[in-house]
Amino acid sequence: MSNSIREHLIGYLIGAAEPEECSLVEQQLAQDESARRELELLRSSLHPLDSDSAHEEPPAGLAQRCCDYVYSRTEVLPAALSAAASGTSTKATRRWSRLELAVAGAIAAAVAVFLLPKIYQSQIQAQLLACQNNLKDIGFAAADYSQHNGGYYPAVQPGDRINAVGMWAPTLVTQQYIPPSGKTMICPSSTDAGISNFHVPTVEEVEALDAARLAQELPQLSGSYGGPVGYMQDGKYKLPRNQGRSNMAVFADRPGKNGTNSPNHGSGQNVLRDDGSVIYLTTPEIGPNADNIYLNRNHEVAPGVDEGDSVIGDSALKLPPLP
Repeated sequence: MSNSIREHLIGYLIGAAEPEECSLVEQQLAQDESARRELELLRSSLHPLDSDSAHEEPPAGLAQRCCDYVYSRTEVLPAALSAAASGTSTKATRRWSRLELAVAGAIAAAVAVFLLPKIYQSQIQAQLLACQNNLKDIGFAAADYSQHNGGYYPAVQPGDRINAVGMWAPTLVTQQYIPPSGKTMICPSSTDAGISNFHVPTVEEVEALDAARLAQELPQLSGSYGGPVGYMQDGKYKLPRNQGRSNMAVFADRPGKNGTNSPNHGSGQNVLRDDGSVIYLTTPEIGPNADNIYLNRNHEVAPGVDEGDSVIGDSALKLPPLP
C-alpha cells in the first residue's frame, strides 16, 4: 500500500479528508483487502482515546490554536523534517496540507485529553495539601495558646464587646501565636485566595471599628476557616477546651450553608481534630456517631448541647455571653 493511500486512510478515519479523497479511499477499500486491514488497525490504534472520554474537556479552541501555531511554522518544520529524512540541508518551502494540519491538531487534542485532567488533579491535590498545612499551623498555635490559658482554645472571653466566633484569629495574632500577614488563614482553593492584601487584625483594631465597618469585617476575621463554637451546660455558655480527642473537630474549612460541605474545596473539607491531626472529609460528619461538625446535635448552627458536641462556626456567628 502506498504512503499516499495510508495518509488518506488517516484523514478518512478522523473525518479530515476532502470529498475526492474520501471517494478514493472508499474505492480502495472496496478493492483492496490490505487497505481494509490497515483501516481497522488505525481504528484500533485510536480506540484507547475512547476510554478517557469522561475526563475534563480541553480548553475551547485548543486544537485550532495548535493548528494555527503549526501552520505559522510551516516555513521551518517541513524543511527541517525533509532535510532530516534526506540527510541533506536543502531548504524546503513546501507548505503543510490540510490533512497534515488536521492530523497535527488531532494529536494535540489527544495530548490535551490525556494531560490536562492530570495537571488539574495535581493542582487540586497541591491546594488541598497547602490547606492542610495551614490548619496544622493553626492547630499548633491554638494548642500553644491553650497551654498558657487553662487548656481553653481562643474564643470569646468575659467582657468582650464582640462576641463572634472569628475572634479566635485576632486573639492569636494579638498574642503573636500566628503572623498578621494572613497567609496562614487563606485556603488556596477558596475565593479568598485572590485577596492579595488580606491580613488578620489585632483585637484592638477590631474593637476600634464602628458598627458599619465591623459588620463588613466580621465575616473575614478568620479568613477561610471556621473555629470552635463552644457548648452549653446547665443553661450557661462554656468555652471549648483542648482535651486531645481524636473525634472532636476544633477548626476546619469554613462551613457551607445549613451545615453542608465547605465551599473552599467544593466536595469536602479539611478538618483539624482536637488531637492535632488533620483529615479530609467528603461529608461534614465525623466520628462513629457521624456528628455534623457544622451543626449541634439539635441540627442547629449554635453551640453544642454538651461538652462532647463539637461545632465549627463561621467567623461572623454570634455567641452567647459568658457568665
